[in-house]
Amino acid sequence: MLKNAMLLSVLLTLPANAFAQTSDEMTCSEAIAHYERSREINVKQEGQVLPITQGTPIKQADMLNCSGNGSRFETMVPTRDDPQCVIAAYCG
Repeated sequence: MLKNAMLLSVLLTLPANAFAQTSDEMTCSEAIAHYERSREINVKQEGQVLPITQGTPIKQADMLNCSGNGSRFETMVPTRDDPQCVIAAYCG
């Protein structure tokens, strides 16, 4: 019982995204669809899981008008099948 309580306390102290699927576990098309649905995707970076939330989903990026806001940039994440999968675009 004590062992279960200790395990539960450890699990409760972990960040919410500790169990989230990361982009490197998805194909590029899965990552694009995931970002389109949730406007967030998790990536592994230096042993941490970090959320990426920047940009308009790539399938809607044609609507971006960056003429007054600078250049258009792409949000890329590593996936199982593409080390630079473009999931979104933004003006900067």
